Amino acid sequence: MQLVKPEGFEHWYEPSGKPAYGATLREARKQDLYGNVTGVCDMLAKPGLETWKLNNAILSALTLTRKDGEGLDDFAKRIVEDFQEEGKQARARGEEVHNAIEAHIQGKPWIVEGELLKSTKIACEWCDEHLTGENNCEVPAVNPMGFGGRIDFFGEMAGRKIIIDFKTQNIKGKKPKYYSTWKYQLAAYSMMTTAWDVDKKESYPINLSEYSIGNLVISTNADMPGVWFEEWDMRDFYADTFINLFHVWCAEKNYWPNGTEAVA
Repeated sequence: MQLVKPEGFEHWYEPSGKPAYGATLREARKQDLYGNVTGVCDMLAKPGLETWKLNNAILSALTLTRKDGEGLDDFAKRIVEDFQEEGKQARARGEEVHNAIEAHIQGKPWIVEGELLKSTKIACEWCDEHLTGENNCEVPAVNPMGFGGRIDFFGEMAGRKIIIDFKTQNIKGKKPKYYSTWKYQLAAYSMMTTAWDVDKKESYPINLSEYSIGNLVISTNADMPGVWFEEWDMRDFYADTFINLFHVWCAEKNYWPNGTEAVA
C-alpha cells in the first residue's frame, strides 16, 4: 500500500500558451504539450523542504492516538492526512493572497479576512507605490523549446520593465528565506515568447528578454506582517541554468516536447 503519494499535479500548456491543466504525461506526448516551469525546477533536490515534511510526519505519528477498533492501515492513512494538512493550508493561503493582489492590480474588488488581511493590504499598497504603467497579471505563456508557466506579473516598476513572482511565506525571522529555484523560475519566464489571453481565448507574441526579475515575498505570519522585495541580477546565467534543468526534466520524463532532443 502506498501511503504517501507525490504532492501536486503537473501542469501542461499547449504551444499557443493555453493551459492544459489536468493532462497526463501520456496525453502530453500525444498532444505535444509543453512542460511546466515549476515542475522543471522540481528536478532540484530541496533538502530543507523534505526535512520539514519528515519532521511533520514524525510529529503526527507521535501525537495522534489510535482510535478503538481502528485498523493499522486506516490509522496510518490518518497520520498521512494529518501531516499533509499544513502543506495544503499553506497552499490555500498562498492562493488567497495571490488572487487578492491580482485583483487589486487589475482594479477589481477583493476580500481577504483574518490573519492574512494585514499583509495583503501591505502588499497591495506596495504595488500601488511601485508598479506603474501597463501591467499584466497571471498570464499563461510558453517558450517554443517546450516549457510554459503562469507569470504572476510583468510590467513597469519605477519606469522600467520587470517580471515579479509573488511568494507567500510564514516569516519567523527578520527576513524571508530565498531559494535558488525562484531565480530559475523567473529567468524561464523572461524567455517566454507566446502568451495566452484568457478572456479573448487567443494567443499573442510577447518579448520579455530585456525585463529585470524579482520576487515580492508576503508574510503569512500574523505576528510579523509585511512584504519584502528582492531583485535578482545575473538573469542570463539563471536562464542557462534553467535550460540545463529542462534537459534533465526531458530525460527523466523520456519526453522531448517540440523536438527538444534535437537541440539538447
